[in-house]
Amino acid sequence: MQVNRTLALGVFGAAVAALVLWSVIEFSPGRQLERVFSRLVSAAENRDWKRVKSFMAEDYHDQWGLDRERAVSMAAEAFRQFVVLEIAVESQAISRDGKDAAIEAKLHLQGRATAIGEMVVQRVNSLENDFQFAWQQKSWKPWDWKLVSVSQNEIDIDPTWMP
Repeated sequence: MQVNRTLALGVFGAAVAALVLWSVIEFSPGRQLERVFSRLVSAAENRDWKRVKSFMAEDYHDQWGLDRERAVSMAAEAFRQFVVLEIAVESQAISRDGKDAAIEAKLHLQGRATAIGEMVVQRVNSLENDFQFAWQQKSWKPWDWKLVSVSQNEIDIDPTWMP
């Protein structure tokens, strides 16, 4: 009887240790940031602008002078040119410094679009430099990352083209 109890306690201890290790890895801020970024890209691909906005910080601002509302509005207008859209992340590098993080990613677009949409695809796919996505962890929760800025030094947007 003693051997069975010792074996059961050993199996239980190993299971608890495995669960703790899995939790530490699965719920690490870096892993959660990767997931949030993937969900942001998926929401943009599906043109779910309400969801895209939920990933963005209220104080979002970017190199083009856009706040969260105008950035989502401009993206919605540009992506309206697509019947089908796929956004592939070809390469991605993550750097973290406490509650601040950056994701550098090369994006590739493809899909069926109007002539304007085709111009967008050609322009994005011809970019040599990566997009820079700046993130902040807004609370103690490892998954609470918000996008605070996006930049890409080869893209010049005139924010006055849209009312």
